Amino acid sequence: MKHSRFIGCAVAVALSGCVAQQPPPPPAVVIHDPPPKAPVMVPGDPYAGLNPQVAAAIRAGQTPVIKSGISTLYAYSPDVLYKVNCSTMWATEIRLNPDEQTDRDAITIGDTERWSIKVGAHSVTVKPLGTTLDPKMMTDLIIATDKPRSYHFQLFLTGKPNNAIGFYFPDDVKAQAAAREVALKEAAKQ
Repeated sequence: MKHSRFIGCAVAVALSGCVAQQPPPPPAVVIHDPPPKAPVMVPGDPYAGLNPQVAAAIRAGQTPVIKSGISTLYAYSPDVLYKVNCSTMWATEIRLNPDEQTDRDAITIGDTERWSIKVGAHSVTVKPLGTTLDPKMMTDLIIATDKPRSYHFQLFLTGKPNNAIGFYFPDDVKAQAAAREVALKEAAKQ
């Protein structure tokens, strides 16, 4: 009987151990927060630093020649031959955009005998060496830059010279304005 009591107790302990054990807890579900979105960088207003006449022209979709101080400003296009009036004893500066450069090897002038050029990093100065005795003196000038852009000019010997020639870039400004609008819309969603 001792033996059967022992077996009975052993079975009772074994069964009670099974009953007393709790089922394992369900696996923990860990939810990770998505990484934070990088803030949208909104570029500056491309119209902010422009000459007011230039900004108004670009907004209106126009490309007029604009007089600004001593400069004559043209809307840049690679397919335009820009006319530059020059005079004896007078230098005319052709100003490139500040973000582009040129050098002497990137400039070609048709008549090297009667015209001189001086090259700066962001400008080219032209000066006729002829006299008013040759009133039809003219030549062409091509300036290539690292942008890459190329500018084509027709230089004339006239009585009233252009002091400085500069450019504005409607296509660049419009592209920058469009990119700014997209960035502003994305920033508003955050």
